[in-house]
Amino acid sequence: MVPFFMGEVRKISVSMPASVIERIRLAAEACGQSVSAWLADAAMAQLDEQARLVIGRIAAEELVAEYEAKHGPIPLETIAEVEAFLAAPGPTPIVPTDLRRIG
Repeated sequence: MVPFFMGEVRKISVSMPASVIERIRLAAEACGQSVSAWLADAAMAQLDEQARLVIGRIAAEELVAEYEAKHGPIPLETIAEVEAFLAAPGPTPIVPTDLRRIG
């Protein structure tokens, strides 16, 4: 994780459900962080994930273009199969709803 206090720090106000705030508070406490530090880390992780997705999509588009340049267009049936596979629900991650039960 990126250290929390890097550079200028600004205070903002956010609104969210009380249940989410409680889970954040518990998670921050479990990590020995302030809520602000925990939220900053979570935001950075989300931003990093979005960047990875964009980079991955660009790489995939380049691979498809390279493949199609060598072998011709990918058949529509194959594209439909891939889209169906990607749209199918995957395994559900196990996420505790109450962090007090961890440990």
